[in-house]
Amino acid sequence: AQPTPKAVKTLPPKAAVEAPVQESAEIPDLKTKQKVKPKPKPEPAQVTESHPTIDNIVDQKPQQTAMVRQGWSVQLGTFGNQNNAERLVKKLQADGFKAYSREKSSGNRVLHLVLVGPQINKSDAMQLRGQLERQFSLKGIVVKYQPN
Repeated sequence: AQPTPKAVKTLPPKAAVEAPVQESAEIPDLKTKQKVKPKPKPEPAQVTESHPTIDNIVDQKPQQTAMVRQGWSVQLGTFGNQNNAERLVKKLQADGFKAYSREKSSGNRVLHLVLVGPQINKSDAMQLRGQLERQFSLKGIVVKYQPN
C-alpha cells in the first residue's frame, strides 16, 4: 500500500500579491477609512551661484544696514607701497572680485591692506580664501570686516 500524497497548497507569485504603489494613487487613511492623496515630495533646494554679500543686502532694504557691519573679508596682502596695493586690487577686480584697500598705521609707517569681500558668513569667506589661493597663489587670511 502506498501512502496518499498530502495536498500541497500553492501560493500565487509574490508579484501578484503585492502590487506596486503608484505615487499618484490614493491610499486609505487608517484612522478615517477614507482615501487620501499622498503628499507631494518636496522639491530640492535651489542653489544660487553667488553667496550673499554685504553689498547685496544693503541694496535690498535700508533697515538691514546695521547687520552688514558684521562681516568677513579675505586679506590678501599688506603693502608699504600704495601703487603695489592698487595694482593687486585692479587685478582682482578685473577677475570679478570685490577687492578694496584700506590704510593702516603701524608705528610711523602707513600700510596698505588689500582685501576681498565682505561676506556675511565666515564660512563663505573661508571658501573665498580657498578660491583666491587656487586662482592667484596668494595665501590670504580671513579677518573681520571693518566698514569705513
